[in-house]
Amino acid sequence: MGWQRGHLKHGYEGASYKFAFGDSTSAAVYQPYHSFRSYSYDLPLAFVTEALETGRLEPPRLFSHFEDCTIPVLAAVKIPEYFRSLIALSTAREIYDDLSQADVDISVVSRPIARARWVSTSLSLHMSHITRNVSLACVSMFDTGYLDLAMEDLEDVLAISSGNAIYASEILLCEPTYPPKEHALRHLIGNVGKPGLALLLSPRDTILREPDFKTWQLVNHDKFEGAFEDSFASTSLHLSLVGYEQAFNVQHHGGRDKEAFYLEAVISAHEKGAWVADLNFLDLFRNVYQAKGSLPLRSPLRFLPPTCKHEPVEESDTTAFPLLSSIDNWYEYLDRPSNAAIIRARGNWIARSAFAAIRLPEQEKLIIGSERICWACVKELMTSQGLLTGRQLFLC
Repeated sequence: MGWQRGHLKHGYEGASYKFAFGDSTSAAVYQPYHSFRSYSYDLPLAFVTEALETGRLEPPRLFSHFEDCTIPVLAAVKIPEYFRSLIALSTAREIYDDLSQADVDISVVSRPIARARWVSTSLSLHMSHITRNVSLACVSMFDTGYLDLAMEDLEDVLAISSGNAIYASEILLCEPTYPPKEHALRHLIGNVGKPGLALLLSPRDTILREPDFKTWQLVNHDKFEGAFEDSFASTSLHLSLVGYEQAFNVQHHGGRDKEAFYLEAVISAHEKGAWVADLNFLDLFRNVYQAKGSLPLRSPLRFLPPTCKHEPVEESDTTAFPLLSSIDNWYEYLDRPSNAAIIRARGNWIARSAFAAIRLPEQEKLIIGSERICWACVKELMTSQGLLTGRQLFLC
């Protein structure tokens, strides 16, 4: 059987077709125009907002789509800058989600936000990972209305003080085992007693209390009997200024006072009101996110999984550590035993943060558990990373 030429009406006769894809000179796919119908591109703003918040629309993919298409209604606008502004506002919204009590200076709208220095970082990340520096720079701009800080200027900054508010990296105020998002800030009422925007620096070194020959304290180093308790209820953290201050060049002329400046602020641990150590929370910040991320070997911290499938007998088996001591006060920590030891600070985020923020000697690691330590998980961790069972330090 075959098709007789002219017997039937030709399928293309009298029809109009639209090119779909392929090569029009050799082989291509066309669609008849009658299959197309006009429709509106307009979507209600509430629908788009709800779709973004629920994750049905992914901002990075939406941004990439807008970059590749031309929208006639925006023909009179610089499209790249328009969408840079959208990404910047989206980033700011995510940062301020946790700062519901914070105020913003309305004069921030008088400057093109797309040209801010922190915005280029947001664009390169496509909002997939907002850093602490981006978060601090964004809040500095919205709080003052004009300050535009560079990312490198905020590398060692953990908090900013402006007016009656302190914006602190949330890692300073939470349990290190369950860290918040890297960019998360906490809004606190108060200030450091100075006008302008103060960028609070963390000291780079950890200073521990030296043995005092005038003070005698019995150090027991009792054997660990398997009970996970909190022996550090009297530990507290204190913020104080050390006197270092340096004006910051904000490249904004006309002001009579210092508009932004660095201040070195130390966070120290005290036990029953007595100073014990100055802590490096900048190291804690970096170590926590390295240990939780893809570069755990660069961090002295190791985190045990909060849950596991080991049997109770396996969890409590400490035979890999023939001698395991308990550390139940700061004197016992400062004069640590030569064998493995466990710091018992269960559920006490203040003490646990303090111990995690102390810089350890080279090659030493701090293995951190949550509510308890599974010794089977410890053995697996130490075997996989080649850690020695000698003078090992645990925190629970």
